[in-house]
Amino acid sequence: MLTIAPLLFSLLAPAPPPPAMMIRHPHFPKTVSMALGFGEDAKRLSVSHLTVTFNTSGFDEMPVGGAWHLANGKFVTPIDVTVGGQAVKAGTHRLLARKAEGGKWELVLDPEGKDFSREISERAVSPTTEFETEQPKSEHLRIDLQPAGDKSDTTLWLEVHFDTYTARCLVETA
Repeated sequence: MLTIAPLLFSLLAPAPPPPAMMIRHPHFPKTVSMALGFGEDAKRLSVSHLTVTFNTSGFDEMPVGGAWHLANGKFVTPIDVTVGGQAVKAGTHRLLARKAEGGKWELVLDPEGKDFSREISERAVSPTTEFETEQPKSEHLRIDLQPAGDKSDTTLWLEVHFDTYTARCLVETA
């Protein structure tokens, strides 16, 4: 009976608490950082946001001109860059999506404003945005910096994926 007691205790004892670092679905902070060269001193662009599930009704019901804060999306650049043809100064910029005519969306970079706010300041810029539908479904919002092309013609893109939609802008560093 002594050998069965520890086995019974282990089966009947309450489960231990979850680990402190447990990922909570669906929201967790995500940051993507991209070095603009090699070495520890290379300048780095980054984007960050919370991973959230797609809000279909909010997306469909958003009026033209309304903005979505993209789960507190941020674009951080240590140098002046051009995004979608618009000059963007070094610093931290809120990244939002604004509904345009015809159900399209455009990205907005705003150096001002409060976290999680849908308000867009007068200093915001609206980069030229390629908006695509019928992309592979992405349950969670995903913001990325993605290189494209090859050695002779490399480009960098700021991309936002949500549901079956992708909005992206060309990023030029010099």
